[in-house]
Amino acid sequence: MAAAAHAVQAWPALDSFFDAREREPGQTAQLRDRLAALRGPGFELWVTHQVNISALVGASPSMGQAYWLTPSRGAPLVRAQPFE
Repeated sequence: MAAAAHAVQAWPALDSFFDAREREPGQTAQLRDRLAALRGPGFELWVTHQVNISALVGASPSMGQAYWLTPSRGAPLVRAQPFE
């Protein structure tokens, strides 16, 4: 059975804040809130920028590197595993 196609949706929380660092706290909070609200089955694929990922997971990804994010129960952040 083929998987259902889903529309791509723009989400300002994933926009780069490289030139507007004052947006980082609000955008990162939105990402953390969304992660905390996710319930399976399934997953979401987010495509974003290095500054956003670094703010969210506390690590600087290599070019083209991805992270698999898993909400940590009872913790304010996420478990992030590099995925290459």
